[in-house]
Formats: sequence, structure tokens, C-alpha cells
Amino acid sequence: MKYLITLIFVFGILSFGFCQKNSVYAEFLGNGIIGSINYERQLTKEPKISTRVGIGLWYNLGILGSSDAGHTIPISVHYLLDLNKNNYLDFGIGTTFVQTKSNYSSKYISYLFTNVGFRRYFGNNWFFKVHVSPYVDNINSTTSKIGGETIYINQEFDFNTKQWFGLSFGKRF
Repeated sequence: MKYLITLIFVFGILSFGFCQKNSVYAEFLGNGIIGSINYERQLTKEPKISTRVGIGLWYNLGILGSSDAGHTIPISVHYLLDLNKNNYLDFGIGTTFVQTKSNYSSKYISYLFTNVGFRRYFGNNWFFKVHVSPYVDNINSTTSKIGGETIYINQEFDFNTKQWFGLSFGKRF
């Protein structure tokens, strides 16, 4: 819930006074891990700086039938460098909040990531982008419910850098 309030506050502050373009797009893999639906708000008159928030999925079919599943919330800020007519280099930085649930516990993970990619606008405000997303594991904590109380079992902080990529397709309006 606190993440939702933070998202509303950040996008409210950043959007106030700006009358720019919005985008909605689907991302395969990328910062939503398996996939996500995203809303992006352009903060400048020309495509230069934008913010993005999304909702995504996480699913892992484990050994012996155990599985983890949950949702992700990617949040990022992007800078678009104009290459030429409707072609941009896309640089971004952000975080993805992940909640996974198994049979007996919940796990909350936050990933820090960067994006470096290519974005192309075409037709009637359609676009696609491809990007690589190096990311860093951040804070991991596992919780269990005992008698209605949430108990944090493990908290750790590590910097394991990993590579990831994504492909997106959407529309500006």
C-alpha cells in the first residue's frame, strides 16, 4: 500500500503543470521481469524526459511442483537522446518492486536497474523499443504469518549485478 501511495504522489507532483504526451505500452521481459503493462508520462514538450510506472508478472515453476508467483511494479525515469527523425537512444534508471508468494511465505524484493536502448516512433504515434537492462539485487526479505502476525525471517543487502533485456510496443496519446 505504501508503494501505491508513493507512486500516486510522485506522478502527481511530476505531472502537475505539464501538458505533454502519455504512452501506454506492453513490455515483454524487461523491468516487469516476465512482462508488464506500463504508463509513461512525458515531462517535456519534445520527447526528452519521461517517467514510467507499470504492473507486471512473475512466475517460477520450481522443482517437484512447487512454484512462486507474484506481481511486479517497475518505476523509472527515462531520457531520450534524439538520433534523427523519430529515432531515439533511450537511457533509463529505476527500480522494480517484486512480491512473490509460495505456499508458506511471501518474499519482497527490490531491483535497481538501468536501461540502454533504442526507441522508434512510427505511424500514428505508435512506437517500439528494445533495451538491455543491467540490474542489481537490492533488499530481500522473507516473511511468514504466525497467528496473524507477519514476521520477517531474513533480510539481506547484496549487489549481484545481472543482465536482462526487454522489447516494448505501444502508443502515445
